[in-house]
Amino acid sequence: MGDTTQIHAKGKVASQMLEDLASAVDMKNKNKELQSRVDVLENCLHQIKNWCKAYPLDIAPEPDLIADRKLLGDGEFSCLNISAMRHVTNGIQEIINGCLPDQPISIEEELARR
Repeated sequence: MGDTTQIHAKGKVASQMLEDLASAVDMKNKNKELQSRVDVLENCLHQIKNWCKAYPLDIAPEPDLIADRKLLGDGEFSCLNISAMRHVTNGIQEIINGCLPDQPISIEEELARR
């Protein structure tokens, strides 16, 4: 009887060790997946930072809005401002769209899908 009890006890210990190992492997895989997602997001931020460097504020002095409006007229002045703003915003949006899924996904949802 003693041998059977010891074998059974050792089997339980071995079974628990296998479960722990499987859990550790699963955690390691999830960490790799999370690190991969972090890498993508960091790359996205670097692209946005580079985009912002391409359009630094110091290359365009603070405008004299009254003088510019008199020179260009209200319609042209507004169109130029909107066009420039849309160009910069669209560039950032393209970078983000290339890095992120269409719908926001929490880390928990991302891990649950895998």
